[in-house]
Amino acid sequence: MRLLQMSGSAGILILAIAFLRRAGRRLFSARFLYLMWFVVLARLLLPFELPVQLPSMGIESAWADEGRIFFVQEPSHDGTAAGPAQQGTGDAVLFRRIVFLIWLDVCLGLLIFFTWSYIGQARKLDEALPLPDQGYLGWWKGAHPQRRSVGFMVYDRIASPVTYGIWKSRIIFPKSMDMEDVRSLDHILRHEYVHIRRYDNLWKIVALTAACIHWFNPLVWVMWHCFNRDMELACDQEAVLGMDKKGRAAYAMTLLRYSEKNHKVSLLYNGFGKSSVKERIMILMKNDKRTRFGIVCSILVLAMSMTVFASTGNIPADTGGLTGEASSGALDAEGKSPARILAEAPQFKEYEALGMIYSPELDRIFYNSWGVGYFLDEYADGTYNRMDDLAGSLCLEAVRDESGKLAGFRETGTTGFLKQATEAERSMASLRGYVKEYGPYGLSYDTRTGYLSFDGKLVEAIRDTSGCGIYVNGAMAGLDNTIGLLVERDGNDAIVDMKEVPAEEMSGILNQQIGVYRAEDGWRGDGN
Repeated sequence: MRLLQMSGSAGILILAIAFLRRAGRRLFSARFLYLMWFVVLARLLLPFELPVQLPSMGIESAWADEGRIFFVQEPSHDGTAAGPAQQGTGDAVLFRRIVFLIWLDVCLGLLIFFTWSYIGQARKLDEALPLPDQGYLGWWKGAHPQRRSVGFMVYDRIASPVTYGIWKSRIIFPKSMDMEDVRSLDHILRHEYVHIRRYDNLWKIVALTAACIHWFNPLVWVMWHCFNRDMELACDQEAVLGMDKKGRAAYAMTLLRYSEKNHKVSLLYNGFGKSSVKERIMILMKNDKRTRFGIVCSILVLAMSMTVFASTGNIPADTGGLTGEASSGALDAEGKSPARILAEAPQFKEYEALGMIYSPELDRIFYNSWGVGYFLDEYADGTYNRMDDLAGSLCLEAVRDESGKLAGFRETGTTGFLKQATEAERSMASLRGYVKEYGPYGLSYDTRTGYLSFDGKLVEAIRDTSGCGIYVNGAMAGLDNTIGLLVERDGNDAIVDMKEVPAEEMSGILNQQIGVYRAEDGWRGDGN
């Protein structure tokens, strides 16, 4: 998934949470709303999707775990006239590079600025003096052991207590605070220990990093602001657990006494008096007992929020093909796949002479029996043929001599486009040729499993002496009730029948004819 997609889906969720903060305080606790921000952070920082509808495995990983496909005979060309090529211009490439550099420069600039600010704040807090673990502080520390070391310090340049540090936490008290006021100490320590247990100082850095990466999205900065406010609200809510109304009122008075006039969010620490004091006191005085309706609503909202991770790729079983944007490696606005567009380029005859072929039945480009996923050829100054196709895995660039004559192909590293694709998207792109070829005769794409289906049964292998040749799915070798399909054609090479056979019987047929057989861990062939 690309950065803009991640930022966009997270932005929708940010708007939803912002609405819940305003309208749903009676139904949703502060701790629940704080939890929701972690779903947003995961969407902003983790470039993956959950294949909720299409938990599939592509053909590439099914054959010998290497993404290779065997053909009984070399696919032939359809002889269609050359059409418009998929071309990129030098201006377009330059524009993309400029946009990327602007994003990178601003991102790095923000990270450097906030890192410098973080270091500045850390240097100031390093001036704090240690407090001995005696009296009430010593008793509290013994009664509330932590896995991490917790120390107490005093500082004359802060107005309210703060928690500083991630792995070695320090609770820093203002010098003006009365250390004999046991009730206030209890309230402060309750609050700060919640921050320590939850690693809130670490999560502040994670949230700020996400904001720097998605700096172009104003909703992410809204998230950063609300994340810090809800962190304090949730901390208060957990700190007063078990207190009666009188105890909450006393906690609120302590909060009011040590509230800071300046409510700027700190990059380094969490403070007892931070955030909006009025909002915190109002929530503290409310009864935090959740109704059953509120609990059910919280569960439903959390479940619905996970849809931002769901794979959006889909292939309807009755379409006989794929739909979607070009970024999915499927079809363009005219219904042509990336492979077909490249095959219609005038320069494709040059590629054929060096071993590249286009299979109209599979609707894919192959080179040395490997499916091509990325191809680039600058056949003229600033003029390109380019293909991005999730159906393939091989990445090639054309090599031309000084005169512009094609000399060969050079294999390159996997592109970000291919790396970011989900297994569901790869599977759909790989299977589009089979669905297109055999769809009118009953073959479809099973959206529940991500595999080919025939008459409600999962297809493990297809044998066709023409057309799509042979297809096997090694990921299904351990499943029961799978079938094979034998495709029969007439003298004009037109399909006349598709015969269903058990998978074991198909294994015997393929082993006898071409030496491909079904093993416990997948399909194998002679020499593989």
